[in-house]
Amino acid sequence: MTGLMLAEILHDNAHKALYIKLAKSHGEQRLLGLAKLVAENTKVKNKGAYFMRVLFSKDDGQNLGR
Repeated sequence: MTGLMLAEILHDNAHKALYIKLAKSHGEQRLLGLAKLVAENTKVKNKGAYFMRVLFSKDDGQNLGR
């Protein structure tokens, strides 16, 4: 269910299988929180790609709002 919610939040239903897989290996709260931060950023055009980049970056999205 978390993976489907991620796809909906990020407006990226084409990659919902990827989000389902991520939901199995990462924490639900962490993923949903990060997805909401990315979705709120109006400057991001490809929210799914940006989400993946931030998820696997070293700072793990800690500086996303700065």
